[in-house]
Amino acid sequence: TCALPIYVRVTRFDFAQGSATGRHVHEHDYVIITGAGGDFVITMPDGSTLDMHQEAGAAYTRTRGTEHDVKCVSPTGAYFIEIELLDA
Repeated sequence: TCALPIYVRVTRFDFAQGSATGRHVHEHDYVIITGAGGDFVITMPDGSTLDMHQEAGAAYTRTRGTEHDVKCVSPTGAYFIEIELLDA
């Protein structure tokens, strides 16, 4: 158990096919939980790309300071829930 409160911010991101987050940098550690799953193209700071398939219900941990752009290439679209671990 933890005696200190834990603060989080939960955001749902809905993607149509071809939509993207735009290049951004995360200010907090965070966890991504995928909804129906989907295919994405991740663009890294150096311009390189990474094709990624996320399974439905899978959780992915990311660290603050991560810079990227996420573009949905699933024909049916996709969504995920982002849980940011805020500083107390």
